[in-house]
Amino acid sequence: MATKGPFREGADPKVFGVAIQDLILDDNVPRILRALVDQLFLTKAEQVEGIFRIPGNKQEVEKEKSRIDSGAHELWSEDPNVVGSLLKLWFRELPTQLIPATYAEECLSVSNLAREQRGARAVEILSRIPEPNRSTCKFLIHTLQRISAQSETNKMNNKNLAMVFAPSLLTKDEESKRQAEASTTASGNNQALLMAKMSMDVDSNLAFVIGLLEDLKQTSSSSGGGGEGGFLGWLPKWACLWRQ
Repeated sequence: MATKGPFREGADPKVFGVAIQDLILDDNVPRILRALVDQLFLTKAEQVEGIFRIPGNKQEVEKEKSRIDSGAHELWSEDPNVVGSLLKLWFRELPTQLIPATYAEECLSVSNLAREQRGARAVEILSRIPEPNRSTCKFLIHTLQRISAQSETNKMNNKNLAMVFAPSLLTKDEESKRQAEASTTASGNNQALLMAKMSMDVDSNLAFVIGLLEDLKQTSSSSGGGGEGGFLGWLPKWACLWRQ
């Protein structure tokens, strides 16, 4: 059975574009996020090729979003791509990035380490991030680990999933805006240098998220729920490795 609301206390039921701290939390994870993930797996999303990469019908996504923001206490859509798009949209519309900006440089520096050291370093950084962001991030990563475990079917390995979600976790908004604006006015060698710098930042973001996907262990309290009883159980590490 999927998690149901209410998802927020008070007169305003809006949950998209709202700070995590202002939502109802269950074990430091927003109830709306648990509901989205439960519904995701009820639709067998892990068996859908290109899940998260292929968007759901835009009108259906907006309709479901509006319904939830108007106070609906459960999700109706049975289309995995619609639910996946809602999940991405919820993270994308958070007022601030999930990983606080004060940790951004540390996260980006993970890419400077040897491959075998990245996972442990990423997990260590995550362990210092304050709640409820830490538990929310863990919940997302464990959800993505379940998707990645079926990558032979859905074609979404750790790298592909990191490319989808890293911007919502780590993007330094002001810096990204500044670089994007600069790249539109620069020319010649200057523009090439700016684009190369932006590409390096993307690669650095991916290294941190891939490290978490490879090394973050499952726990019953932070598992991405769904399906029967909403509990995924422990995933063996080998099931979460990034297939080259």
